[in-house]
Amino acid sequence: MFKASETPFIFMTLVKMEASAQAVKQEYEDGKPTGKPKLTKSGKTQYATGLKALAHEDGQITYENKNVGLSVEQPVDLVPGVMYAAVGEIEITPYVSNGRVAYSITATTVKPLKAGSAE
Repeated sequence: MFKASETPFIFMTLVKMEASAQAVKQEYEDGKPTGKPKLTKSGKTQYATGLKALAHEDGQITYENKNVGLSVEQPVDLVPGVMYAAVGEIEITPYVSNGRVAYSITATTVKPLKAGSAE
């Protein structure tokens, strides 16, 4: 069991990813990238984490939600198999993608969760 973050999801990667390898998210116009970095409402650059979103209930993972993307303002090195929580200022933006509701989550950063604690 684990204690979860402020969002209804925890996050995990299957591959190692260094902070420096996390791509800057791009603005899009008419379905095409503009070449301009996507910024948060506070004007900070967003970095795509590629983390998988795992829904949970009562400290148990229930399913992977493929309609959730997480970006951060401060990327960190990501280790395979480690569960992460979104921390800091968190913004959840719903949108429609291929006729389904999807969620874009932006957080200050992520931190590893330890089993049985919120740390």
